[in-house]
Amino acid sequence: MPYPLTKADLELVVREYANRLPHEYRTILSQRHSTTPIKVKQKAQSSENGGELKNLDEAGYCRLLIELSLLDATYNSYSPDGAERIEVIAKRYRVKVSKIAESVAAEFATRRKKQDERKNARATKRLASPKVARKQQ
Repeated sequence: MPYPLTKADLELVVREYANRLPHEYRTILSQRHSTTPIKVKQKAQSSENGGELKNLDEAGYCRLLIELSLLDATYNSYSPDGAERIEVIAKRYRVKVSKIAESVAAEFATRRKKQDERKNARATKRLASPKVARKQQ
């Protein structure tokens, strides 16, 4: 699929757009698109010089531009039309939001159940330990 802009053009647009973002969004982007874990000192350097943008093709730059345009909607709870914009994009790309919501709810319910089971197991183990049994007598 031919792209109307070349890779160099897309890189220029992405870098200029990213430079205008608040620092916290640039940090989020560098964490999301980093291929290796970045230490604190390296993180500041790579987000300033655009090290996280290496090895992207035209399609990668286009996806990154869409992500950049939706950053405010996803991370800013005060954005009045944030959820609406995300829903429009989801519909455009035929994402089944209801299925994702159900799977996320099920995953959180499973995690909560496991946490409750661990908490109950720890409480039972603590009550069954010899020290606690001696203190109760």
